[in-house]
Amino acid sequence: MAKLFKKLDLPPDVKLTDVGVRPERPFQILGLLETITLGDLVANVVFLSTLANKFDHVRLHVKYRDLRPYCREIMSLSPWIDLAEPFPERWPAFIRRFGSNIKPPKAHNQMAIGAQKGKHNYIYDMIITSPMASEDGIHALRDPVPLRLPEDRTEELRARLVAHGVKPDRWFAVLHYRESTYQYRSGSADRNNDPAAFDDLVDHIIALGGQAVRLGHPGMAAFRPREGFVDLSTVTDGFLLHAAAISHARFAITGPSGPLILAMAFAVPSSMVDAVDTGGIWGDGLTDILTHEVTTPKGDILRNASLLESGLLDIDILAARVKAEPGYRIRKTTSDELAEVATRLYRRTSDCSAWRPPAVVPTGPKPNQVGWPLKLSYPMPWIDL
Repeated sequence: MAKLFKKLDLPPDVKLTDVGVRPERPFQILGLLETITLGDLVANVVFLSTLANKFDHVRLHVKYRDLRPYCREIMSLSPWIDLAEPFPERWPAFIRRFGSNIKPPKAHNQMAIGAQKGKHNYIYDMIITSPMASEDGIHALRDPVPLRLPEDRTEELRARLVAHGVKPDRWFAVLHYRESTYQYRSGSADRNNDPAAFDDLVDHIIALGGQAVRLGHPGMAAFRPREGFVDLSTVTDGFLLHAAAISHARFAITGPSGPLILAMAFAVPSSMVDAVDTGGIWGDGLTDILTHEVTTPKGDILRNASLLESGLLDIDILAARVKAEPGYRIRKTTSDELAEVATRLYRRTSDCSAWRPPAVVPTGPKPNQVGWPLKLSYPMPWIDL
């Protein structure tokens, strides 16, 4: 990690020109990250890292909210971050004892940037907030960089995967779906999937010749124990272990949840099933989408493109429509459909017959500039069954 740049670091005979081109004057970015949800925070870090990779000489300073066990660990996944600094807003320990899902304090009073004048202060060329660093922004930046397991933890994390039952000489796939027992989203079921269908998916992955590794959280529905199934959902505060599993997976199948973002962050081929919203995809050709199925009161069956065209591929709009017009039915992805999704992923990852190696960082000349505002688009590569 490089030291952040201050005005006093500039040699007296060097002007403030060619920012990012010369080592004497790196392009310096400040990320002010207010979000604390797993997927959004991972996406923010990928965006900032991709932005930093656009310059030959760069410094990246990130200020974030360290309010959940994984927040600090997400910062460790980016080798582009030179300083990750938590805001001073953590709840006292005696309050946190009563539950990790206590609403966090508001962050706006703690998010001051600090003085920009004076030779002892950091100079920032660009300040990025969480909404600016969205998944759609990553797609607009192009050439997203893959995250990395922290170097000082890599071997330990791989050894822990083996200790949990992942075979070191065999490929495996990861799967994740949402349940209402997740402590940070308790009671919210709009993005949930069918646990029984994912339990059957385990059998199909094993039949393809691999192992099936479930990610999640303690309290999820119990799956049938069987040879070739590894359940990491029982590991408490196991974010980095889950990240290690995703980074080495042949492919990932997830519901509309944070681990999908983590799979894209490691450039792992993946499919999202039961999607309920638009956007959120980056990495050309890596990730595809299958929405949930909506049947209207008139009997029209909407899925993928037809659901998007209807305007109902939006979790809030659909909820309001269902409330106003009884008779809508929503169906989640079935076991047979998940098996077909897995088979397609298996075929398009034929080059990965063992643990996946780390993805390659995009190379080539750096533009040493970025245009703003970004031209956002919302790619939706459908899985047509």
